Amino acid sequence: MTTTTSIVCNKCGRTAAVTGPNYPSGWLVHQRKNAPKGHLVIRCPDHITGHSKRLADLPQNSTSKRITDNLDRGLWCNYAGHYIASAAESQDFETGETAYWLSYHAGKMPAFKSECFGAITDLIAAMRNVEPDLRKWRLSET
Repeated sequence: MTTTTSIVCNKCGRTAAVTGPNYPSGWLVHQRKNAPKGHLVIRCPDHITGHSKRLADLPQNSTSKRITDNLDRGLWCNYAGHYIASAAESQDFETGETAYWLSYHAGKMPAFKSECFGAITDLIAAMRNVEPDLRKWRLSET
């Protein structure tokens, strides 16, 4: 027997199916600030506003000028003791499409895991999962 879980936008009533532990891409599903556990802010991509982000105690800006301006120089941060996460962007020479990468390293060793993102907002969200304070991300020394 398969069960389907749906989420409903608090603003317009639009629904989306939830598969596995991840919510649909682009949706805001987050614990409401200063509310009992389980009280969620749920918004479809059309209704994510600064107000809904404030309710969820999330940053208001989806992108950071510092991050977008410095990706070509390389950004990194330490996390969980001796691990390093590094962010970069690359461009496909044939198609011209930009891809954003987040690589995970143990010390100065080669990456043991890398994630590719198609949008800068997805990269920044992943960077915030590693280190929520984007000010702690440093420029690479070259």
